[in-house]
Amino acid sequence: MTGKFKKFIYRIKYKLFLYLNIKQWLVAYRLRKSGKLFYLDELKEKFNNQDVFAFGTGGSVDNLNNFERLSKRNTMFLTTGPLFCYLKYGFIPNMWFVHNPPSVESLIMEAENMNVMKNLDFSNTLIFIPSNSSDSKDIHFSSPTFIKFRKMIKDQAIFVLYKERYKGCLPDSDNLNDFMSSKYPIIPLIGSGVENIFIPFLHYIGVKNIFFSGVDHMDTGHFWDRTRHYQELDGTIRNFQEIQANKFIYECGRVARKKCKEKGINVYRLEKEETILQDYEYIDFDKAFSFATRKITPQDLRF
Repeated sequence: MTGKFKKFIYRIKYKLFLYLNIKQWLVAYRLRKSGKLFYLDELKEKFNNQDVFAFGTGGSVDNLNNFERLSKRNTMFLTTGPLFCYLKYGFIPNMWFVHNPPSVESLIMEAENMNVMKNLDFSNTLIFIPSNSSDSKDIHFSSPTFIKFRKMIKDQAIFVLYKERYKGCLPDSDNLNDFMSSKYPIIPLIGSGVENIFIPFLHYIGVKNIFFSGVDHMDTGHFWDRTRHYQELDGTIRNFQEIQANKFIYECGRVARKKCKEKGINVYRLEKEETILQDYEYIDFDKAFSFATRKITPQDLRF
């Protein structure tokens, strides 16, 4: 059996798994009927001209005073952010963007180790998860890892399905016009988390102002533990000096800022010093909070 034929058989089996997994279709149908499952495009009207505070897990988040007040604003985290936001600041953000298996696996592992999963209330959280028809084969609504998570929280969340595409853009690529284009599913610009996730995703649903922190690309640790180093998937300590010396990430930022200006979107950094993304305009946290729109709740999404 040739390699191409094996791949063909695998794709057929995978498609059959998705379309014949009746149990998961019934779960999705039940969630849909109860107002707990949406498609990303359905959020555009509600998020149009809204503001979002978007965070990675870098240590710079810890520099923001009175962070707890963001429980009243649109607050989005990546990876294990929701868990540690709850443990450190006492609330679970209303937006969690899931884009790879470690996002969910790490949160489950950390929560189980600390025996706090039963305390996590995601009922007012929009969990953005790739749909079954996305490019991703490892993490989507019906993937084993996400099914495990859903069972642990007893499906008490608001799930929002989006079409993920692995094919991204580079600053000099032929498909750069696809970046931030409303004609296509979310297509990332392969740079930092700001250009790779925050900008294309939040622009797609109509957000006007993005305030970010925790995307440091410096050895700042994590916002809940400054001594905890970032690790690569193979367990090695991340080399931030190599990242900082790579001009590519700065070029991605330049292209993204130009696109944002064309689209009328404002992207601000909340951190003065502990981030290499200094070319984004700085805004004081108090000032950003004072005019940022209130958070979108599940009740706002009910039609």
